[in-house]
Amino acid sequence: MGSDLWEQPVEVTVDCGDHFKSIRNCRDAIAYMMTSWPGERRASFSFARRIILKAIDGRAKAADAAAAFKAAAIEAGLIK
Repeated sequence: MGSDLWEQPVEVTVDCGDHFKSIRNCRDAIAYMMTSWPGERRASFSFARRIILKAIDGRAKAADAAAAFKAAAIEAGLIK
């Protein structure tokens, strides 16, 4: 398994936007997605989840997983 640490963390909102969480790697991202993702899970969510799981297994690049997670978070309104 390769390193899944991201170059830049992605800051997302938690608790209806009152707090922020720094997502620094694929494991943080998948945990956040499965336990704290608010609202509808769109196609970007599914795509990001797939890429992140592949990156955890070493079958995709951490940078691609970070980009997919950030795109899904933006679409979901989790990045302000």
